[in-house]
Amino acid sequence: MCSEPTHLHVLIECIKPFNETMLFNDTIGIKLDLDICNKLGTSVTLDITERKHSISYPISSVHAGEEKNVPIPGLSIIVPYVGNFGVDATILIAGNPDELLMKVGLNACLQMNGNIVPMPGHHHSHKLRELCASSVPGLKKEFPWYILKGKYSFGNVCEEEDGNDGNDGNDGNDGND
Repeated sequence: MCSEPTHLHVLIECIKPFNETMLFNDTIGIKLDLDICNKLGTSVTLDITERKHSISYPISSVHAGEEKNVPIPGLSIIVPYVGNFGVDATILIAGNPDELLMKVGLNACLQMNGNIVPMPGHHHSHKLRELCASSVPGLKKEFPWYILKGKYSFGNVCEEEDGNDGNDGNDGNDGND
């Protein structure tokens, strides 16, 4: 089934091979749909795919003003003596169509139990710490990886889409040409 996005969407499809390290040799696909003039704020929808393990994971709209790290079920990296790093979609979108800050891509992080050995007379502390691939030799060349990263400006396109372009609809053409 084919579909064409509505007016003022940007579609980006990318296949990213990860093969710079022996720790992670895989290819991940990302389909990004940027809905510039969404009434709830500019939004991003993603579809993450990986063929080797038959993964197809959709991520519904993330709107301007939100930042999310979304774990992708079934995608992980085994790092000997450290643990399994889960691959996440990382999404930051802020601003409006005139000045939009975006960071959309992939990262890999590991939740570590930061148990601290208690000193006599002190309570045992359980703290989760996060270790991300950018701190691990051999993975920091690969992650984080961004399909979009930067500031983008789409001007006042949303005003024009709403019909607020300053034109009263009278173009001088009466339709009887």
